[in-house]
Amino acid sequence: MKFSNDYRLVHGESSSNSNWHSYGEEVIAVADGVISDIRDGIIENTSLGKYAVLNSLEYAAGNYVILNIGQGVYAIYAHLKPKVLRVKVGDNVQKGQVLGVIGNSGISDAPHLHFHMIDSNSVFGGEGIPYVFEQFELIGSFEKIDDNLDKSWIPKGESFMRYKEIPLGDVVIKFPPAFKAGSIRK
Repeated sequence: MKFSNDYRLVHGESSSNSNWHSYGEEVIAVADGVISDIRDGIIENTSLGKYAVLNSLEYAAGNYVILNIGQGVYAIYAHLKPKVLRVKVGDNVQKGQVLGVIGNSGISDAPHLHFHMIDSNSVFGGEGIPYVFEQFELIGSFEKIDDNLDKSWIPKGESFMRYKEIPLGDVVIKFPPAFKAGSIRK
C-alpha cells in the first residue's frame, strides 16, 4: 500500500477504490523476462466491503501477471486493476517496463500490490523464493491499517536506511528517489 506524503492511506471515503493512494499506481517489471501467464477481467471489490468474487483459491489473486525471469524464477504481481494490463502471454519485457496498475481484485480488502517470487508458473503452486531490495528507508511500523484510515500515521522514533533486505510485514518504508526496478535481487 502507498501512503501519501502526509502518511495517509486514503483520502475521502475509504469504500471508493480511487480514493486510496496506491490505486492506479503503475506496476513495473523487476527484471527482464517473458510474460508466462496473466489473468484479467475479474471485477474489483469495494474497498473494505464484500468481495466481488467467490472467496476461493481460483480467484484469490484477482487479476495478475506472472513474469518468467529465467532459471526457474517467476515474479508474481496480483490484485491488479482489470482491463488495463499492458502485457500479454509471450511478451518479452524489460526491467522497469509497466505491466499494469494496482487495483483491488480477488481476495483483497483494499487497493494494494501483492508481489512474490516463486519457483513455478503458478500463483500458489510452488515454493516461494527469497529476494531483497538493494535499499530502502525504514520509517516505522503500524499495528492495524484501520487505525490509519481517517488520520495520518505518525512515525515514532528515528528512521534509518536498510540494505539488501526485505521489509517485514506491517512496516512503513520509503524507497530512495533513484529507486529502479533493478533494485530487487533474488
